Amino acid sequence: MFSHTENEALKQLTALGGRTAALRDLNMLEKQGGRNIMEFSNGKCEVPHLDWNNPMQQHGL
Repeated sequence: MFSHTENEALKQLTALGGRTAALRDLNMLEKQGGRNIMEFSNGKCEVPHLDWNNPMQQHGL
């Protein structure tokens, strides 16, 4: 069912040290899940205006 590397990974997780480390990582991810870690910069944001005089919008189908 599992490959050799997957079996080794499962063995490490079932060991006491591996299990506590995995649980610690999961708890850390759950805590960070509610936070937005991406930054948004209004200075870098450019929205093209959809009007007839915009050269980016003057292509035809």
